[in-house]
Amino acid sequence: MGRCRLRIQVCGCHLWVSRDDGRPVEVGRDVLQKIKNEAFGPDVRAVEVFPPESDKVDDENIRHIFAVPEGLLPSGLRGWDGLEGRP
Repeated sequence: MGRCRLRIQVCGCHLWVSRDDGRPVEVGRDVLQKIKNEAFGPDVRAVEVFPPESDKVDDENIRHIFAVPEGLLPSGLRGWDGLEGRP
């Protein structure tokens, strides 16, 4: 497979990454971390959202990453599974 270029766009707290050939973005976490750091800064927490199937849109192969306001998520995720109180 030949090389492709990633397209990176940022609008406020929303960052999206796609490939110039339209194929799925299959990059490692380290690459996405570097892109996040360059877009939002190394001290900003960000998340990639996986919606319910009913809200999923697969029109394009794009990875969406959102900067999260400070205090919205726990400061450290080690040992936190977020499932407390779930049936």
